[in-house]
Amino acid sequence: MADTIPLRYAQSLLRLVPMSREEQRRELSALNLPLVLAEERAVSDARISVDDYGRLFIRLIRRLQEHLPSSSGDTESTILFSAYRMMFQAMLHAPTLKQAMQRASVYFQRLQPQGESFYLEEDGDQIRCRFDFCDEPERSLQSVENFSMEQLNWLPGLTGRVLSMAMWHRVCGWFIGTFIELERVQLKQPGKQGKDYSQVFGVPAHFGADYDAFYFPRRYLQFPIVQSEASLNTMLATYPAELFRIDPDSHSVGNKVKHLIAVEVIEEESKTSETE
Repeated sequence: MADTIPLRYAQSLLRLVPMSREEQRRELSALNLPLVLAEERAVSDARISVDDYGRLFIRLIRRLQEHLPSSSGDTESTILFSAYRMMFQAMLHAPTLKQAMQRASVYFQRLQPQGESFYLEEDGDQIRCRFDFCDEPERSLQSVENFSMEQLNWLPGLTGRVLSMAMWHRVCGWFIGTFIELERVQLKQPGKQGKDYSQVFGVPAHFGADYDAFYFPRRYLQFPIVQSEASLNTMLATYPAELFRIDPDSHSVGNKVKHLIAVEVIEEESKTSETE
């Protein structure tokens, strides 16, 4: 199931772009995607491949560039030198996940006017990744800013928070090449009837909490970054398809052993440098 996602997720993306139903159908036809995506309701249990979802996402980002006031008209350059790409490159050259996440956190703290960011906090043997989202009830679903790659929450409300937290969880797993097993997920907003988001996070989400956060074992912070410039280019070109492939089933015993060995090597090198 890691290669498919619910069709309704793709429909939610499509509705955010200011297009008529006929324009939506033309875009879907051009991408060779099912026209049912333009319908108001999804077929129950219908799913779409992560590759098709990624193609739709990239296409919608391109369409939205046309509506940004600061757009120079050079969509290719805008996408190529996006702030997210530069932030991911900074994360890419960090030695471990801890430094990579710290760099991303500082990026948001310094460059987000609304103060949106996430913070790494120690909680015993666990690490709490706490998110601060911008609460703007007047933010329109049709607003271009809701789809901006410079915003933590691309969608307003609970949906945006779940999507953002899930994507960051998967981004972190992508950088270290393995699924990060979460201990707990909590959200400030009340939950929706029948929704626990277990398929999204791998664990049920708890609602009505004091803050938005997910928790994971401290050991993951010492996992090394395993991606390259080439794999980053691939990830961004098909975003977010690659992230959906970071799946609990891929977290095999073999992967665990390789990462534990890598962590031991880092710790030994650190000890050696301290004694020199």
